[in-house]
Amino acid sequence: MCNDGLMKRSLDSDKILLDNLEYDAAETTDVRRTNEDSNQMTKAADSAVQETRRAIVTIYPNEQEEEERRRRKKKEGEEKEEEENTF
Repeated sequence: MCNDGLMKRSLDSDKILLDNLEYDAAETTDVRRTNEDSNQMTKAADSAVQETRRAIVTIYPNEQEEEERRRRKKKEGEEKEEEENTF
């Protein structure tokens, strides 16, 4: 009878250990899924940023050129005024 009690306790403790291991495994799986989801969201965000940059370049392809033209026109206008004032 004494051995039966020890075996029952041993089985109970083994069951508790097994339950704990299963719980830990489930938590680990959840963490992995969360990491995978996070990685996928990061990739999606990176893709969205790249697409936005491409769209901006498509919409405003010559923004720098426009800036340079404005500067040149302004500079030319100032030079003409100086020439007119000189004469």
